[in-house]
Amino acid sequence: MGVFNVQVFAIKISDIPVPKLCRQGYNSEAQNATQVKPKKTKLSPQVLTSKQMSKQKKLLYGYLVKQGIHKSNAKIITKSLKYNPDILKYTSSQPESMLYKDYKKIIISKERLSAARKFYRQNKKLLAQIEVEYRVDSSVLVALVALESYFGKYTGKYRVIDSLFTFYASNYRRSFFRNQLKAVATLFDEGVFDLATKGSWAGAMGMVQFIPSTLFAYGVDFNGDGLIDLTTKEDALASAANYLSSIGWEFGKAHIESKAGKYGQVDSCLVGSQEHGKIYVYPDRQEIDEYLQKNPRSQKISLRKPIYVTNAKNYLAILDWNRSLVFATTIMELAKEIRN
Repeated sequence: MGVFNVQVFAIKISDIPVPKLCRQGYNSEAQNATQVKPKKTKLSPQVLTSKQMSKQKKLLYGYLVKQGIHKSNAKIITKSLKYNPDILKYTSSQPESMLYKDYKKIIISKERLSAARKFYRQNKKLLAQIEVEYRVDSSVLVALVALESYFGKYTGKYRVIDSLFTFYASNYRRSFFRNQLKAVATLFDEGVFDLATKGSWAGAMGMVQFIPSTLFAYGVDFNGDGLIDLTTKEDALASAANYLSSIGWEFGKAHIESKAGKYGQVDSCLVGSQEHGKIYVYPDRQEIDEYLQKNPRSQKISLRKPIYVTNAKNYLAILDWNRSLVFATTIMELAKEIRN
């Protein structure tokens, strides 16, 4: 199952574009629900003819069989596939840029923080078991399910294999979605995946919004029911822990270690640097300069001090989960608030 593994610390601060670090990914329906709705794209929904549908299913069947999927299971999968043109309108959607302070208000709202602390208390035994098994701080796991799906409230309404097939058949990122279909087929072939599983329009699943290849590489049947079901808290939390553990999480160093510097209202985007095993997160220089030009009286304010300092390996692990400094910083701060 290691064929889908990612490289340890594959994401570096220098790899992330500036100044658009405040843009979030599209994998989380919970984030979309609390921020902005996806926008329509120029890629118009289309309906495949019966002949085109049969051709795409036949091509996929042949590919799955060549990849080692049993013919009977490949037939079950391809026969059940449905094309859903409605989801094509989301292909170029990205939540709009959001000020970090506004994003933080949504994610670390009193309501969400209270719910997170309640979840943390109510599942203390389960979280302790997962900590022992994977050596990943439970507060971070709770922060992730709080942000990704609001504890399972927003996990998606589309059947995963139909979403994957729709993009594959529409020739949209065909190789990527074929790889996701392969992952689903392999899990189904092994008897640990239910074809009725629903997820986001892009095929992300469960409380932690894993795509199929991530589920394949890191999914855990922690409750022992024979399925890797990310809608259950046991499997979701353990799978998230397995993911972070596999890419080098350092137990006991989960949170923002210090907070310094007044940065006024200049916090729409963040940049970071790695120094001496720490990550220093700053407001973006361009944002600062633009702010000072508009507010010349504020020039004496110390805006260029780091606003957060945290453990480098763990911060990079969260960035591997989601390539956004705003996401990573929020997760680390939310984890700290949950524990406190």
